[in-house]
Parts: sequence; C-alpha cells; structure tokens
Amino acid sequence: MPLFAGGGGTAGELATFRDDAVVPSCQTWDVAEWVYFIFPPRDDFAESLTAEEQAAWEAHFRRLQRLLADGTLILAGPTLGRVNTGLVIFEAPDEPAARRVMEGDPTISGGFARGELRPFRVSLLRGGGPGPGRPPDGKGHPPEVTVGTARRHAPVPPENGP
Repeated sequence: MPLFAGGGGTAGELATFRDDAVVPSCQTWDVAEWVYFIFPPRDDFAESLTAEEQAAWEAHFRRLQRLLADGTLILAGPTLGRVNTGLVIFEAPDEPAARRVMEGDPTISGGFARGELRPFRVSLLRGGGPGPGRPPDGKGHPPEVTVGTARRHAPVPPENGP
C-alpha cells in the first residue's frame, strides 16, 4: 500500500501505478519489514545540491547510520544515474510506526524530497545463514553490515550437470 509524505501528497493517499497494486488504507499488513522510496525534486539531484539540501541529506545519512546501529535499518542507498531515487528498507512493528520512521527522515520532513511507504518482505538475503532466508538473529539482518563501501558479487559456482 503506497503511502506518501513530503511534497508529493498526504499520508494515506493511494498510488495509481497499477490497479492491482492499490490497496485501501485500512489494510492491515502482517509484515515486519517496510520500504520507503525517496524521490528528490529534480533529475541529477545528487550533482546539483544547494547548501541547504546538502545539510538535509547529511542529516538523513547520519539518521540512517543511527537506524543501522540500533538494528532498525536493513538496507539503504540511492539509485545512480540521472534519477537518484533513494531506497530505505527497515523493520517496524506496524504501519503507524513505519510511517513515523519515513516521516522522520530529514529530507522528507524538511520538504526536500517526497517519500513513498510500502509494506515489504525480505524473502532472500545474501549471507543470511540458516533458515528460510533468515540469519540466526531471526530479524533478516546479515551477520556483518558494511556501510558506504561497494561489495562485489561473489562468483557464481558452476552448476553440476552433464
């Protein structure tokens, strides 16, 4: 269920991306993970930040670091290229708590970007350890988290076959 915050609408506003994706705002979700997308106000945003925007994005990054440290954040990062959409995957017990996380983002609360919240389920996680896609901590966190560095994909082992 898409929920918007910031300059692009009000919380609870329904998206029109696909008819089958639109769910009434009264829907209850049985998920622990949520995702919010961050839509900056213009293309090439990362290359054209004003000083005020830069300060908001620095506060945004520090907040994400705190959410990572307290075990709330699962994954965050921007898309690269002309359109710099941000992606934040995190845990929250319910939709109101998830909305508070999104709306507390300085880029959204400050009006520098529009946020869109959706329920999410981590189904597969590289390095997730034993269990159905979950590491031993049961929360979906990989055993080690690396911030701000690129990881290379592990080589794919050859398939056993004839």
